[in-house]
This record gives sequence, C-alpha cells and structure tokens, in this order.
Amino acid sequence: MLEVKNLKKSYGSTKVLKGVDLTIENGQVVVVLGPSGVGKTTLMRCINQLETADSGDIVVDGQNLNTIDNPREWHRKVGMVFQNFNLFPHRTALENITEAPIYAYGQDKNEAIARGKKLLAEVGLADKADSYPGELSGGQCQRVAIARSCALEPSVLCFDEPTSALDEASTEQVSKVIRALAKQGMAIMVITHDLPFAQMVGDQVLKMVDGKIQQ
Repeated sequence: MLEVKNLKKSYGSTKVLKGVDLTIENGQVVVVLGPSGVGKTTLMRCINQLETADSGDIVVDGQNLNTIDNPREWHRKVGMVFQNFNLFPHRTALENITEAPIYAYGQDKNEAIARGKKLLAEVGLADKADSYPGELSGGQCQRVAIARSCALEPSVLCFDEPTSALDEASTEQVSKVIRALAKQGMAIMVITHDLPFAQMVGDQVLKMVDGKIQQ
C-alpha cells in the first residue's frame, strides 16, 4: 500500500507539488492523468527517492520514507519503470534484469537468473532472454523494463508514461502485464496523458492540475 500525504516540492520559487495526497491499495492500479508540466513526473520521482520532497510523507506498507536512511532499502519497496526504458544496450534482456539483484543487492546468482527467466516468461518474453535491447521492439523493451523493476519484488511499482513510444498492439500488451501485476497484489501507480490507456488499465483515474491531484 502506498500513501502520499501533503507532499510539497519546489524548485527555487516555482512550486511544483502543492500538497499532494494519494492512496493506492495493494492490488490496485491508480492512474494520474494530466498534460506535461503539472507535476506528475516530479511526484513519481519523489515517491522513488530520485528527488527529495520539501515536506510531507510517503508511506509504503506502514513504513515512512523519512525513517529510511539507505536508498537501496527503499528501492526494494518501490520500483520504477522509466518512460525511455533505460535498459543497458550492451546487456541481454536477462542480464538487464539480474544485474541489480546480483551486484547491488548481493543476491545469489543462480537464484537471480532463475527469477529473471520466470519474470521474462510472465511478460511473454521467455524466448528473448539472450536478446539485446537493440534487437527488441519498443513494446518488448518496455516489458523487459517491467520485468527488471519486478526483480526485487517491490510492494509498489510506478510507471512513467509507459506507452508514449508504443503502438496500439504493444500498448495493449503492456496494459495486460500491468493488470496481471496488480492481481499479484502490487500497488501500481501510472502517470500518463493518454486517456484511452488510462481507462483501459486503471481501477481509478485521477487528474493532476497545477500541482495537486483532483479526485
């Protein structure tokens, strides 16, 4: 479960987040909809500790971000799928998934590889384990990125404009993967400006306007 309480963030004199409140239950997909520049990405980056909020609380499964000193501990709880995939071009799909668990978190290599293969199968890419990002379509790269974000078994998974570079067929595939992850019990947040996709994937669709979320 993710709870965001009165979150505020400014850059200099520009107020970007103006007291954001948001709750996402386990097994729920909440979509935050809005055009560029209203604070959606800043909100997500604060939730993932890629930016530091000025004030407010971010709570996952009852634990407040403010009580965690080690970013790695937080990143076990909250995963993020980036708009541009951010895959390592010189690593295979499987290596992209296993790199962080093995080298950043000290996971047993064989266990990490086994889980990586399982995740690829779950996103429909069991036969692409040895393929490099340059050999994959945009939709396939996005699904590898999703599998990578699931490797540490986070409670919360955030998606930043997941369909911005995808065609209609790939968008539908990604939507199915997101819904399947929610059924497994993850709390999922999606930010997008794509209303049809928001309606396709979301249990709840919220609008962000001028630094605040409207119900």
